[in-house]
Amino acid sequence: MFSMFTICIDVRYYSEIRMVSGQPVTVSTEPRGPEMSSAPAAHVLVFPWPLHGHINVMLHLAGVLAGAGVHVTFLHIDHSLRRLLGAAAGATVYSPRPRLRFLSVRDGLPDDHPRAAGDLMEIGRSLRTAGCVAYRALLASLLVPAGSQQAAEEDASGFPPVTSVVADGLLTFAIDIAEELGVPALAFRTASACSFLTYLSVPRLVELGEMPFPPGSDLDEPADRSVVYVSLGSLAVISPEQFSVLLSGLSAAGYPFLLVLRPDMVKASQRADLQEAVTAAGDSSKARVVEWAPQRDVLRYRAVGCFLTHAGWKSTVDWWRPPSRACRRTGLDMKDSCDAAVVESLVMEAMESVEIRAAAQALARQVRRDVGDGGSSATELTRLVRFIRDLATPTGH
Repeated sequence: MFSMFTICIDVRYYSEIRMVSGQPVTVSTEPRGPEMSSAPAAHVLVFPWPLHGHINVMLHLAGVLAGAGVHVTFLHIDHSLRRLLGAAAGATVYSPRPRLRFLSVRDGLPDDHPRAAGDLMEIGRSLRTAGCVAYRALLASLLVPAGSQQAAEEDASGFPPVTSVVADGLLTFAIDIAEELGVPALAFRTASACSFLTYLSVPRLVELGEMPFPPGSDLDEPADRSVVYVSLGSLAVISPEQFSVLLSGLSAAGYPFLLVLRPDMVKASQRADLQEAVTAAGDSSKARVVEWAPQRDVLRYRAVGCFLTHAGWKSTVDWWRPPSRACRRTGLDMKDSCDAAVVESLVMEAMESVEIRAAAQALARQVRRDVGDGGSSATELTRLVRFIRDLATPTGH
């Protein structure tokens, strides 16, 4: 039985720092000495939970590993890969590249299934049954010894056999199956290590009444820190009444805003009706509504002064990315309030608070230190890549 490790490394920041500094982040992982030419080729199968926030984070990890010389097979479910290939940036992100390829398996749900936020339990059940079978078959096919006739027929891409699996921490079956097939497995948590401390605090949050929760891009012209960016993620759905309250609060705050409005974000509403609501809420010249926006690119613009989000993990991480002008006392909590006055008040505070801006800038400096040469995240990432290389060596198992 192989040991299973949990990885919590913020690899998401690495591509960001390349953009900020203009210099690539190097991960020093190449073998040294005479053993270099004889070392077995490392090949990792990376399998994320099929939600965009999880996929995006693990795609960054895959890119870093491939850049360090490790072969990577990035595994999607069929539906996710089709959806991402159809997105604006899909052709670029998922184009073939050395040592990184994309495969997919069926999740067991019909092609026309919406796979919406309310379907997460159903998606999980289907993955653990039908998806589990497809995953096992694929992984077994990727373990064929190099040089065999079957390997030549099945893997014309030249990738060596899989030597380890990095699966989303939520896909426990993927880890179990890998170990049953004799493949070392690592669980990757897409949230940060500090989130585990939060989980340990849940009993206290319940005691305080904070949980459980109630049921329920053109930015080149504006001045620095003058625009509010609004995005509620890839799954959240709100009512027409909540949408109206959000618009009223944004308009009353008086700042220009960029609103990402997915076609399925507002229940039972037509696009024309929503656009009419935007116009009716106030000065339409200050409102820009789009169906999709490259979030990390938007948050890099100096014009963005505040990010109003549903606080999903991917959005929160994007929000922290340097040199974002977004806030984090660096952040303000609306406490699940559906009140236009609350939206107005907190947007204005986030846009105008000197304290919040200073805290955000301090956090950005800390992140740069962590991912720079010798920083804590850079050091841990280097250690991870070396560990994955060791897993490719029989004696390392």
